[in-house]
Amino acid sequence: MVPELRGHSRGAPRGDTLPPRPGHHPRDQGIAPRPTAELPGPGNRPPPLLPHPAMNARGPAARTEQEIAEGPNRTSFADPDEEFIELVRVHADAVHVFLHRISGSPKVADTAGQDVFLEARATLRTQCAEKRPDPLPRPWLMALALKRWRALASPSAVAETVPQDAEGQLCAALAGLPERIRTAVVLRHVVQLSYAEAAHVQGCPAGSVKAQVSRGLSELRRRLAATADGPRDWLPSFPDPVRALPLLGAAVRTDFAAQTLERAGIPSADYDSYVREQSPAGGLFVAFGRGAVTGAALHTQRVTAEVFETTHRARTGRSPIRTSLSPAGLQTLLRTGTVRNLRVDLSGLDPQERAVLEAVRAIPNGQLRPVSWIARTAHLPADGASATVLRALARNPFPVLVPCHRATHDCGTPCDASYPSHTGDILRAAEGMDLPRLDGFTRRGLRFVGSTATHAYCHPTCPRSEDRPEHQVFFSGAGQARGAGFAACPDCTPAVDARQEV
Repeated sequence: MVPELRGHSRGAPRGDTLPPRPGHHPRDQGIAPRPTAELPGPGNRPPPLLPHPAMNARGPAARTEQEIAEGPNRTSFADPDEEFIELVRVHADAVHVFLHRISGSPKVADTAGQDVFLEARATLRTQCAEKRPDPLPRPWLMALALKRWRALASPSAVAETVPQDAEGQLCAALAGLPERIRTAVVLRHVVQLSYAEAAHVQGCPAGSVKAQVSRGLSELRRRLAATADGPRDWLPSFPDPVRALPLLGAAVRTDFAAQTLERAGIPSADYDSYVREQSPAGGLFVAFGRGAVTGAALHTQRVTAEVFETTHRARTGRSPIRTSLSPAGLQTLLRTGTVRNLRVDLSGLDPQERAVLEAVRAIPNGQLRPVSWIARTAHLPADGASATVLRALARNPFPVLVPCHRATHDCGTPCDASYPSHTGDILRAAEGMDLPRLDGFTRRGLRFVGSTATHAYCHPTCPRSEDRPEHQVFFSGAGQARGAGFAACPDCTPAVDARQEV
């Protein structure tokens, strides 16, 4: 077994390693020694990094200096503006968080962050014309941001009032670090760059960054230990900064990317916007553009904002940019379940899927309809109609907004093909459906409720079916109801075609 060396490691970089011995550079990181001070001058800094739009690095990366310098080949975009929109979409939050945490001021982060992307846009136009390979963009953007911050203000963090909770104590302790050490800690543990990437941003060897991070973490531990009388429920291991610092990487401005594109003169018609709203089933991402909703997804452990952005672009070819303004009709739908006031763009689906989802949107709030009713309303051919409906429900790109939880199999069992487990029950209960009553109908093999007062038969969730108990009769099929002299309800239009009965 190879013993671990003090000051550097042969394995993955660690934030709590000791500083390297004087004069000893971490050659095992693949970085040649430089006969310079910790922060070299302009004449011996590494060449500036140029962006690449294949943005796939949101978390920690173990890239070497050579990998950063070489980078992948340029991905072809239709125009520089499209590439710039993708650059902002993927990296706006990281740039804003970096500037906010090293400056201590969200206002400084707003101004400097937008300036960074305007400078990046000018470089993108040049690089698109030359079509040469580009390194990964995040270290390059961070270097621009650091340069912009140092040009705007003194290296001291701006003293602002912060909440006296655990996060506020951590921010205050971070702001008290020297600028170079604070920058190294933020790059490594908040923005989560690798040591090689952080070294490229700082313009110094990776060993110097490791030493700065180690000293910064030690100082943070000392300062947080002095405030140990504060709240301890923010993290189980509080006040350990290694686990606490990544939580400071959460975005502090919802609409920073959208405002950056607006300042750059990019029209909103060139991209989609999206918001995260609260639905009865939890968080809901909703993308919209050109006057209609273009996509939606429930927020789960597997569907995060990053996953939603990526899948939406893959499906529609348009970049979704987060904003704080909801499209017209969305709040009403989430509050009342009324879908008719919200425009939904179904143009990207095939005609049969589009017809199925339009039929589902016609199901009233608080009611259920079987697959056979959906197929008949969508005017599908009789052969394979049920399979077509179920396939369209499973591929529904607008969960909750196109209420597939209102669809059932012909036996009455809900078919929640487009929802996670139990989500359909939550949505149905939120609309006031009597789930135990409906489950009882299904268990008894009943599909319709008739009224001896009106001599009409309805679906169990139709308001007309809520007649006085002494007037109610139950049927297992439309043929049985018609044989008993009952007519189909004109409101819920139950099955009238014998081919649709099971």
